[in-house]
Amino acid sequence: MIRKRKSVALFLARKFLPDKSTKFIVLNKFQKNFIEKYQGKSNSVGFICLEGAENTGKTTAVINLMESLWKYVEKDCDIEKILNATIINCSTNQEEILFLFSRDRQEQRISKFSNNLVVIDNIEKMSPLFIEDCKELFQSQKSFFILIYNRPNQKNINTLKPTDSFDNAIPSFELDNFNIMNSVEKDLLLIICILSDITYLVYKKEIYSLLDHLPNRIIKKSLNHLIKRKIINAFAFNDHYIYKSQNLNINQYLIDNPRDDLLLRLIKSNQTDIIYKWSFLLNCSEKSITGELSRNKASIFNQATNTGSYRTMYTLLNKKSEQIQNLFLYEKAILSFYMGEHKESHIILNELLSQSSPNRKEELKLAVIQATHGSSNRECVSLIQTYLAEMECKDTVYGCIARYWRLHIDTEMGIFNYEPFLDIIYMLKTFDSTALTQNTIQRCYTDYIRCCHIVGEKCNDSRSVISNFIKFLSVNPIKKQYYENLYLKANAIHYIEIPNAFLRREKNTEGLVNSAKTYYEDAICCNYGDDKSVAAAELKMIDLQICYSDFDFANAKIKIQKFKRSSLYNEVDVFVAYSCTLLVKLHITAPQNMSNDRGLYFEEDTLNEIESNYYEGLKIYEKFKNTYGVFRLKFLYCLFKLYRGSPSSQVLSEMNILLQKNHNLKRENAIYDALKRDGHEKMYILGLIKSYPIILQ
Repeated sequence: MIRKRKSVALFLARKFLPDKSTKFIVLNKFQKNFIEKYQGKSNSVGFICLEGAENTGKTTAVINLMESLWKYVEKDCDIEKILNATIINCSTNQEEILFLFSRDRQEQRISKFSNNLVVIDNIEKMSPLFIEDCKELFQSQKSFFILIYNRPNQKNINTLKPTDSFDNAIPSFELDNFNIMNSVEKDLLLIICILSDITYLVYKKEIYSLLDHLPNRIIKKSLNHLIKRKIINAFAFNDHYIYKSQNLNINQYLIDNPRDDLLLRLIKSNQTDIIYKWSFLLNCSEKSITGELSRNKASIFNQATNTGSYRTMYTLLNKKSEQIQNLFLYEKAILSFYMGEHKESHIILNELLSQSSPNRKEELKLAVIQATHGSSNRECVSLIQTYLAEMECKDTVYGCIARYWRLHIDTEMGIFNYEPFLDIIYMLKTFDSTALTQNTIQRCYTDYIRCCHIVGEKCNDSRSVISNFIKFLSVNPIKKQYYENLYLKANAIHYIEIPNAFLRREKNTEGLVNSAKTYYEDAICCNYGDDKSVAAAELKMIDLQICYSDFDFANAKIKIQKFKRSSLYNEVDVFVAYSCTLLVKLHITAPQNMSNDRGLYFEEDTLNEIESNYYEGLKIYEKFKNTYGVFRLKFLYCLFKLYRGSPSSQVLSEMNILLQKNHNLKRENAIYDALKRDGHEKMYILGLIKSYPIILQ
């Protein structure tokens, strides 16, 4: 962030584009024309949308326009729209960008960015929902927004019309001056080039950390030599960051001069970020990828995808040669699914399936089902159904696992036929114990428990489910501690005992809430599971803490919104709708709705939040054909209407209609019976809402 006539602070470091100074760059006529068109006109222009193919100099032109406009600012001219300037790169850290642009209401968001020059590069890498949501902000004329996107991906931003287009590519340069560098300088430049594919601005400390086998003074000296030779630049406003001064191409150099010794060291280092490891892996030679690194390949890919950086991973892979891409066809197929490039993924998968052994084909199909079953995209759903139909009739381990996925997907659509999960566990134990079978057995146990809790039942232990699950977990003490605290203790109290206690007006509810909270904390402190699992566990604890008469509303909202943004980014629709449902409950039960002087009172903003999240969640659940999700939102909204004083007979009639198709939901039927029998005191209804669990399907 650059503040007018003040020193520069790099806000959200490593998430912004570098200063692409003209110091060592010659502008072409298209770039010059673009700058001259807008130079000195920032008061009359509030929106620029610049499109073109990759590598046509769009960013360079915009940065130079900024420098030109900044000269007017430094001369104390009154350029109203440039009190601050922010430069954002959407290639990485989309979740941080979503957070930066999040605001309760559109007018608050516009006010936040008022009188700012905001450059957003690679905006096509954000989701269409984000772009649509921010369209009014971008075109508000209250600030000066410059959007840059690459033309092949313009389908994501069809709601924004370009104001300018670039067509001529800028030249790239081979690393022909390597022969005059020493070994350290070569290593440094290679690392800078590789990291620049992820973030243009490279943090010097990152380099020192990666090359921790070298003395810092040697690294510093070599960096200074590269800067003096004008091969790299120091960032003009903060010399802790560096960037390439030319469009350097290292692909051919690495083919002719493999640097596997350096790259292998970086991949194996604990200091290396997992996304960097993915990039280093892609820059290794074919010999290393198919040889020494073949065992690490799957692990690196799985860990990297757990970060949710699908777009970055996909872009990095597409930049490599066809020979390297052919070594990562499975990974490219999975990333294509995440990116919504389903046709491309189908083509790759069909190619892999045609070349694979029978068992490998089945594994590929199961991998696709696991990676994409949370999406409501029609092509995804159709392909999954095709794969399941092909596999589930077979009397093999893959057929058994396919039957599991059929049941699991049914639960996400509101069908809770959970006893067959135990039959699948029994069958899987008859096959060889592999990572695939063990992972599926674990999922069967947790799905069985979750289904019981959704319908409002304790786990039926006549088939020793709990004891068998504990025995299954015992091979890994940390995993056992995590799942036992989360599923068998915290969830059981939260989803069964606490709602029953509120329903029966028992007095020990706070003690139950405290106990469940302790178990949730113990589970989270185990440091087991990926980021998504931990975030989901935190949301479960937030749902629990709503039971308290006073809870930290602001913190709860931040965490739910963060999970929602992550789910939007990863296109997991069922998680987005879950977040919406939880936000509806959160705003209904917010402590500020109840005050001593006004009693029960809902601010207009609060009602807007309830309404918008209600309809957003409902739309997703209906699209996904999740009957339980639709039912739960409507049932919760009925409780809200009763709480606000709507006629009880009318609301109870609505509840009765909902329950006629959901006789198996014991909790909701018990709530309905209690409301008919015991009256409708507001504090009792509030207690029912607070204790009504929003369980992640």
